[in-house]
This record gives sequence, C-alpha cells and structure tokens, in this order.
Amino acid sequence: GKKIGSTEIKRAVRDGNMELAYELLGSHYVMSGTIGRGLRNGHKLGFPTANLVWKNKKVIPKIGVYATKTKIGGKWYDSMTSVGYNVTLNQSRRIYIESNLFGFNKEAYGQKMIIKWYKYTRGEIKFSGLQALKDQLKRDQKQIKAYFAKNN
Repeated sequence: GKKIGSTEIKRAVRDGNMELAYELLGSHYVMSGTIGRGLRNGHKLGFPTANLVWKNKKVIPKIGVYATKTKIGGKWYDSMTSVGYNVTLNQSRRIYIESNLFGFNKEAYGQKMIIKWYKYTRGEIKFSGLQALKDQLKRDQKQIKAYFAKNN
C-alpha cells in the first residue's frame, strides 16, 4: 500500500538486506557480467570461484558472504558469493565479487554469469592464515547448503 522507489531498493542491497530487496523488487536482486580471471586463491583452497566482471553502474551488495544462486552455461547452481577486498590474501583496494558454485568444476572464463542474491550470511574477516580461512569457508558452505535445503 505504499510507494516503493529505487532509493529503498538500493539501500536494502547496500545494507545486505536481500530479503527486503526481494520484497521490494518482487524477485531476487540480480547482477550479471562475464567470468574474469582471478588469482586462483579459491582454487588453491579447494573452493574455486567464478569472478564476476560487472558494469560499474550496478549497486554492489554490502561487503560479506551471501547465499546465492549462480547461472553459468544455462544452468543454475546453489552458491556462496563473497563481496570484498580479499583481506586475508590481498592488499588491493579493489572489490571482488566471486562465487563458489556447488557441484560446478569447469573452466568458464569469458562466459556469461548471473548471480541471484538470497541472504547475507556474514561480514568479511581477515583471517590469521589460509587454514583458518579454509575452515571458515567449510562452515560457510555448510550453512548456505542448509539454507537452500530449507528454502528451495
């Protein structure tokens, strides 16, 4: 019964409130682009990621980790997506958006990629080392798989 404008939608996305963004949009927030080359750190940790190259005009979700669905090659995959600076492994001030797709293990550089955003799960953390990061990624994956098992 009230007017919904782009300001409220953008604020919800920037705040990581994907549930509110869904309510306001009537569908999940979507970002698309192509898969670019990263540093392959996710691959080295056992959590390979597809790195989104997007148009700068898109509203970027709050820094952190999300339950998402990612489409590559015409197929949707449950995924966990990180928005952040990769503070444990990288000192750059560039924001990365990278998805670890559950059940996907192919090279897909240059292909189109679409991400639907479902739920913010945690903020970005600088870990003491790679093992601590890997342990957290395992917990993230378990939590996000449980979310989709309950909400699919």
